[in-house]
Amino acid sequence: MKFRMFANNTAYKIGAVLFAAALWIWVGIQDNPVEEKILLVPVAYSNLSSEQMIASQEDFVNVRIEGRKGDLDFIFSRDVRARVDLSNAQTGENSLRVQVEAPVSVKVIDVSPRQATVVIDRVVSQQWPVQTTISGSLQPGYLSLDPQLTPNDVILEGAESLLETVAGVTADVILNEDVTYNKVVPLRVLNQNGQDITELVRLTPDTVEVYLPVYSRSSVLEKPVHVPLTGSPAPGFRVTGLELEPRFVVVNGDFMSFMDLPYYATEEVALDGATETFSLTVNVVNPNEFVPISPTQVNVVVKVERQ
Repeated sequence: MKFRMFANNTAYKIGAVLFAAALWIWVGIQDNPVEEKILLVPVAYSNLSSEQMIASQEDFVNVRIEGRKGDLDFIFSRDVRARVDLSNAQTGENSLRVQVEAPVSVKVIDVSPRQATVVIDRVVSQQWPVQTTISGSLQPGYLSLDPQLTPNDVILEGAESLLETVAGVTADVILNEDVTYNKVVPLRVLNQNGQDITELVRLTPDTVEVYLPVYSRSSVLEKPVHVPLTGSPAPGFRVTGLELEPRFVVVNGDFMSFMDLPYYATEEVALDGATETFSLTVNVVNPNEFVPISPTQVNVVVKVERQ
């Protein structure tokens, strides 16, 4: 009889313990239910070839995670990683899987978008001449000659599709003094719409030294430009005229050795076999590189007509 009562008490005790545990679990679930949370996570890209660059990409994805409220309350976007492997990316548009890693206390339910659209472009380099954009003004009685740049050319590196839109590389010069300008100037890259895209490309170097002589008009001379022609037009054709723009160059008159120089010649222009009017830009030959002249190039139009 006593044994039977003891057995019954044990069963009651075990039942009470199980009931208490179930109650504790139920209360815990009510206080810490399973919930979902959506996080905006930045996408990281890895394993891109050195000969490629990203032209367009998905910057963020929405990651939906599930877990206990107590865990979700302490998980933020910085705790979740979204990554795209570019090992097999090809030039052009790619659709690649977004791989997501989250803390072990939660479960990733969904990623949107699951596939990242990534546009890959080839990295190319081009050599570009540097131009100057001159603004400001000098006082009356002063003038400036053509600027001299060191170096004259720079290397542009960037996405092939982007470099196809480049219109020029320029150094901005602001004249506000009646003295010779000699400064190191940062370069700007402009596209065909006049937009500054310097930050999207790599420039080597990214600065140039600009030397721009400024003189009093009383100390300079104007000398005519002569274009030497070589060869002959095709049989039955002849040269009927020659136009220059500009027709004169300016030289510093302080150098007396140039006072008696009758003109400045350009590079030779060949007529060999010409059958029609043609134009070109030629360099003016400077007999003394230490005496700057302006301009250093002229536009030539050679008129050729049938006899």
